[in-house]
Amino acid sequence: MNRSSRNSRSPIFRSVHRNTLSVTLLSMSALMCACGNEESTSTMDSPMDGSSTGGSAADSSAATSSPTTGSSVDSSSGSSGGVDTGGPPPVMEPVSGIMTAARLKLDGGVLTLSSAETVQGRYTNRSQDPFGSKNDDSSTRRILVRDSKGEVLFRAEAGVPSIIEVPPADPDDVDQTPYGTLEISAMTTMTLPAFSVDTVVEVYEAGASEPTDTIDVPAVPSFMVAAPPPAASESGIFHLHIVASGYDAATMPAFRRKAALIRDYLPTMEPFKSVPPGSLEVHLVENTADLQCVTGCKGITRAICCNDTSVIETASASGSLVDEILVIHNTETYAGSAHLQISNSKTNSYLTYARIYGGELDSDAKWKGLPVALHELGHSAGGLCDEYSYGNDSPKTYECPNCKADCSTWSDTDPACTLGCTSEPNSRRPSDSIMLDISISHFNPPSLDALRQRLSHFGVSSYCTAYMHQDLSISIPALKYSSPDGDVLMWAELAIEPTQDGTIVFQATNSGNVENPGLYAECIPPTLSADLKLNIPFFQYDTSGGASYFWADMSFIEGAPGVKFIVDQYGGL
Repeated sequence: MNRSSRNSRSPIFRSVHRNTLSVTLLSMSALMCACGNEESTSTMDSPMDGSSTGGSAADSSAATSSPTTGSSVDSSSGSSGGVDTGGPPPVMEPVSGIMTAARLKLDGGVLTLSSAETVQGRYTNRSQDPFGSKNDDSSTRRILVRDSKGEVLFRAEAGVPSIIEVPPADPDDVDQTPYGTLEISAMTTMTLPAFSVDTVVEVYEAGASEPTDTIDVPAVPSFMVAAPPPAASESGIFHLHIVASGYDAATMPAFRRKAALIRDYLPTMEPFKSVPPGSLEVHLVENTADLQCVTGCKGITRAICCNDTSVIETASASGSLVDEILVIHNTETYAGSAHLQISNSKTNSYLTYARIYGGELDSDAKWKGLPVALHELGHSAGGLCDEYSYGNDSPKTYECPNCKADCSTWSDTDPACTLGCTSEPNSRRPSDSIMLDISISHFNPPSLDALRQRLSHFGVSSYCTAYMHQDLSISIPALKYSSPDGDVLMWAELAIEPTQDGTIVFQATNSGNVENPGLYAECIPPTLSADLKLNIPFFQYDTSGGASYFWADMSFIEGAPGVKFIVDQYGGL
């Protein structure tokens, strides 16, 4: 527990007044894409006597979807663009269930449009402030939708990912060569809202007031305009789509099995383990269209490249929000890849998606897809770097949350500062993690911080972790106390008390006010109510055999010497 963020002993515990991942299965028929990319749970043993009384569990639900395409216009029909003067667009509701697929590419380093068409699906810009000052900033590339009068109906930051990361070597493979980042053909699809009026899609380079390219998009035909469906949650849920590549009707059962393993695995791993139930929604997309995924990308056997436009449009056609995409490609060759974050991928997270191999159709015994998936999602969702050195052959290197020249940014949470990550000679990494070796089954603290910050953009807050030590004492770095004078963020330490009647009792041994509450702004802390009910929704218990996770509810014991709590109920997570 980091004591640098504490004050001295607080009077709160000296003068006491009485004071819980849903899964959606989306079956799809083939979605044909007109434009291509050139690149081709287990129950934890309790550390306390007594049986578990329950805990959070993943919810399950099912839905189906079948995509259709609408009107299409290519780049030859572009009209003259307007001038982006910033300011919020006027309010015009987009057509429900229809999106504009804008296909972008970099042509000589300049952002252009190859086509734009309306198709069935849902645009997935998830900016918390899509029309605010952040997206009005002319210092970034941007994409706009205007009506025939030149009024801006939609504006967002634009970008085309062109760098992918290669997975670590298969631990069982003779070839342990560490490969760096790969530059791929810079083409992608951004999903935009579609409207019942004629519109123009425009793209702008950073700093430009005139568009570099425009395309006219006809109004959505009236027969395609349907009553809006019931409002879906826009905040507090992270939508992950697992998309099939290279599977047909005969082999689709193997995809379902692999995808289900990932669906069940992710909630057992951080950062998803410590989010409230229902915060992660996993969609299985049974696609049979050709996504042009291949192994051997750029001559590296374990690198997978796909047609980015096809992948994004296939996932978006499901009708659900798309925050992250994981493609499972039907190949037995150990392989994967993921885009690193680009400037606008926080808002349009689906642009930086991940790919993994499917392994043997009839067996999962040798499949390493679970740790490879977690590693690749670390790249695409968290913007994390590999934590091993490439040498000097990588064409491009980025400073990442887990790979920096200066370790001071994570020294409070991770004391390690080891030389050697990516291709930068002076880059250092935190403690060993899955971004170093897929045989290590967890992220290090700086990586978890980055992933949790990414999830918080979608309104998904993780629980602030409390820690149970091997002597069964508990450290709570952040605890929200609803005092008679208002909420106070404090820290506390509890020690287990021996009892004769089988009850579980803890005594508060130390406490204080948190000096820097901002450190815990992105997580949900345990709570101490005004009547002194203590709820710890998530605590980690470390043993030599690894970490286990639990929750507990406690009540203050009146009349006991000191400040003591009795455990009312607890359970494993």
